This record gives sequence, C-alpha cells and structure tokens, in this order.
Amino acid sequence: MPETTLLHTSPRLTKASPEPHHPLIEPSLFYDPPYERPLEDEFAWHLVKYLQPITGLRYQVKVETPCTNAWIDFVVEHGARRIGFEIGNLEEEKDEEQIGYRDALVIGSGALDVLYRFRVADLLYRPHDALYLAAAWDPTLFSKRGHINLHTLASPEARPCRPRPHQTIAQVSYEAPGVDDLDEGENRTASELQDVPPMLVVKRLSRANSGAWLREYDAALVHFGVSDERLEHRWAKSA
Repeated sequence: MPETTLLHTSPRLTKASPEPHHPLIEPSLFYDPPYERPLEDEFAWHLVKYLQPITGLRYQVKVETPCTNAWIDFVVEHGARRIGFEIGNLEEEKDEEQIGYRDALVIGSGALDVLYRFRVADLLYRPHDALYLAAAWDPTLFSKRGHINLHTLASPEARPCRPRPHQTIAQVSYEAPGVDDLDEGENRTASELQDVPPMLVVKRLSRANSGAWLREYDAALVHFGVSDERLEHRWAKSA
C-alpha cells in the first residue's frame, strides 16, 4: 500500500455506518474563540450571524470513516442534519486527489449529511458571496434575517446564482474588481487586488446525491487497502 497522508486525518480502520449520527451535544450557536487560524475565526464570526438560532455550531469535530479519523473545521447541527464546512485546499492540484478521497469518505461513511468546501481566497475576499451560495443550496439552515442580509451583502454577480440540489460545484465569475467592489473593500489596497481570484468556487457534497462521490469513495477504499469483503458492504449498498 503506498504511503500517503490525508489532510487533517490520522490512520485508523473503522466501520462505515449507514445511519446518520446522533447529535453531538445540545445545540448551541455561539461565536466561541479562540480558533486555530484567523480565517476560521472570521468565518465563524460571519456564520453565526446568518444561521438559524436553534442551530448548533461545533469546531474541529472528529468523525470516523472506513479508513481514517477526519477532523472537520466546522460542523453545524440543524435538527437531525449535520452540515460540515471545510476551509482551504480546494485549488491545490497536488492535493486534489487526496482531498477528493477524504471528502468522499466523510460523506460516504454517514458522518455528515452535507459537506461544503471553500477556497481560502474566496473567504478572504468574498465571504458573503460564499455564504450566499450555501444559503441558496441549504435555505432552511439560515434564518430569514440571514437570507435578507446575505442578499443585501452579496455581489450583483452572485445574486442570480441558484445552485440546484444535485450540483456539486457552484461558480461565480467577476470582472476585474476595484477596491470598493470587495467585501470589506475599504481595507484592501490596490496591490492586494492582484490576489483576488476572478472566479468564486464552492464545492458541496451530499449523502442524498451519491453519484457525485461514490466513485471517489470506492477508489479511496481501494487506495487505502480496504478488503474486497468490506467493499461489498460499503454504505451505498447496505440495507
């Protein structure tokens, strides 16, 4: 078996579960620093303003997959649903395969119902557009006031975007921005605009849409040496 390392994981063979997990603990929606990275701090501060108040937010949540333990940056609990948010690495080609394996294992194991992945640059420069897309995908997760505020703060390019439930990628293209065009634009210098991506990209995997991740899930099991017998009893084929 080739030597490899999944981001934010440690090797451990566990059994995939076909059933949704029980709630982590009693839901509580708080901005609760400290967070490991400044961008995670800012993301949490934004997120809690727009979610339903009955929603619970957890940070660095460990979930079990058939091959590893994985730590998810943020997990939101809304009723019986678990929605994960991961920040970063979407655009790094050298890690693309490993990230795809990891995300498919997390969703395929039943640890989460939905997993979002945001690029660092998108959250740095257009956090409201990124959350606006998430709210369009999962509207019941966000409060009525949250929807209104996100619509107000979203860019004109993002507002028409309505991703469908079966979509795994949502993209928004922009013209070359000026300083005042960005979220928190007054704090951006002209030189910083060179780092602003011309397109926002948000990835979403859902347990309800197994066609989007099942191939990567099986490939990950093979890649990490899971037996043929266990392959025959993978989550997607369990009774």
